[in-house]
Amino acid sequence: MKNKVVGIMMAVCMTAALLSGCGSGSASSSGSAQSSSGEEKTEAAAESTQPAADAIQMRICYTNADNTQQGMNMIFFEEKVEELTGGRVDVVRFPNASLGTTADEVNMVLNGACEATYTFAGTAESTIPLEGYVMSPFLFTVYPGDTSLERAVFEDQQVHDIMEAAAEAQGLKRFGIIPTGLGSFLIANNTKEIAKPEDAAGMKIRSAGSEGSNIMLEACGASPTSIAASELAVALQQGVVDGLTTSLTYYHEANLHTKYVTMPYANGSTTPFYVSLKWWNDLPEDLQDIIENQAVPAMFDYACECLEKTETEYYEAIQNEPYNVKVTVMDVSSIKDQCIETGIQKLEEKAGPDARTVIERVIEIKGELGIE
Repeated sequence: MKNKVVGIMMAVCMTAALLSGCGSGSASSSGSAQSSSGEEKTEAAAESTQPAADAIQMRICYTNADNTQQGMNMIFFEEKVEELTGGRVDVVRFPNASLGTTADEVNMVLNGACEATYTFAGTAESTIPLEGYVMSPFLFTVYPGDTSLERAVFEDQQVHDIMEAAAEAQGLKRFGIIPTGLGSFLIANNTKEIAKPEDAAGMKIRSAGSEGSNIMLEACGASPTSIAASELAVALQQGVVDGLTTSLTYYHEANLHTKYVTMPYANGSTTPFYVSLKWWNDLPEDLQDIIENQAVPAMFDYACECLEKTETEYYEAIQNEPYNVKVTVMDVSSIKDQCIETGIQKLEEKAGPDARTVIERVIEIKGELGIE
């Protein structure tokens, strides 16, 4: 496995020179965020294309600041759309949950407060339960910087058609998942190295709340515990919890470093992108083509290239001074199949039979890629 990670690192180093604008994100909600009026454009966008007076406005709401991966992806999308449409579409970004709370993002699109949202799967699944598939136990078992599964799922026609139909049934056009992270590891903790499920028995682990994480933790004999993100650092320091489940990006940027981390990623960490179906259907066909078949794929590639670089750097950084985190690969063979089946059954209860079809298709794709 070590050779696999090293190989990824070497590949990233070879392509790093090709990346532009892929700086490190930030867990902070501050930074160079655009105002909610949409008045401020980046210098690059202002120099490239000014929206026409009669431009079609595309207002997009999202939770994080512009100096996070989510924000950088949106800045890239804004500039790409306005460039490719010659200013006929004016993308107006509302970062920092400035238009409404994260929980309201999908509803704001449906009620016409904005035309689009770049939200989180955990938020979206309250409207489209099938979005919960990405957090199914042991489905996205990849390593930091490895975007091969994310890319293959994004391009898979069967997954695309099922997910698009689910979104359209709710009045949304789905552009797919544009990653802000590639997954969440199972357990980071300050107590002991966890090399097999039973090593976690009796531990209190802060769960982000997804059903998939809870299924896996309970299978290990651990107790999922709910703690607000703002209280997490203190809870770890005071021993209120023994550890946590989270993404590598948030773990490193929020300085939540623990003594031990258990790999690989155990579930996905994803961000779907939607627009109002009514707005989309009223859009001229040539603009639909530019946005869906040019701007969105370009943003997806940009996001993957950034994560290939930053996640690999973070994975190396946490294992060295001053953090010295010990990373262990856990053998999950004794619980994996049952956790996957339990995850499918629970999602089927909420989303119907398409849940099994999508999850089993992702498992097939993993087999084709040689991912265990």
